[in-house]
Amino acid sequence: NLLKGYRNRWVAYFDILGFSADVISAQNDIQKLMILDKYQDVLAELSRSCRDWKSSLSTLWFSDTFIIYSNWGSGRAYSQIHCAATAFIDSCFSHRVAFRGAISFGSLFADKKTRVIIGPALIEAYSDAECSKWIGLRLTESAVERVKKIGLNPAHHYFVETEIPVKQINNDNGIESNKVNGYAYNFCRGPSNYANPHLRFLEEMKRFAPEKDVSKYDLTIEHIKRWHRDIPIGEN
Repeated sequence: NLLKGYRNRWVAYFDILGFSADVISAQNDIQKLMILDKYQDVLAELSRSCRDWKSSLSTLWFSDTFIIYSNWGSGRAYSQIHCAATAFIDSCFSHRVAFRGAISFGSLFADKKTRVIIGPALIEAYSDAECSKWIGLRLTESAVERVKKIGLNPAHHYFVETEIPVKQINNDNGIESNKVNGYAYNFCRGPSNYANPHLRFLEEMKRFAPEKDVSKYDLTIEHIKRWHRDIPIGEN
């Protein structure tokens, strides 16, 4: 019965920033090999990020899109996909790969054999990720609602409530806005006595980014610096 594959699940959707432009502009074999090498690095990190939960998380990819989804919609599955998604986006920075991503919750059909994935949860994750005008990972409204309903707090899982830069939208009052309130990954797993290592990678990628994407790097760097926490003097 196909409907057995349709159930509530967690979905993490990722889109590589600037991938299409890189593919189109690759004119020689060296440039094409560099793209393929980067793609292989991303696939390796995708597999590595989920290796501890092979029985409960699955992955799917096509072109510049990478997806992690859970078999079930439990609180435990949220913990697993949250860990896998943040580990994936963190590790890809070291390969100089920038993502826009979102985690959602809801109805989803998934079939590993045919590699088919359909449902409102995927559409919401896709829409929120593609709408974002920075590099990062956010929780969709459905994910936040579900996380709180099962008695968890997104702020305890390295997500912060903040203004997220997005493409121009009309809010509930019909007023145009380029920001929405939501929960975004802070790229910081607690206080430290050193600068966030992601900043170096972002600054490097920014130098080679097309002009239209520079602001996305600037907004992400600003976000990371804002939510970075130093270890108080005397406690390190």
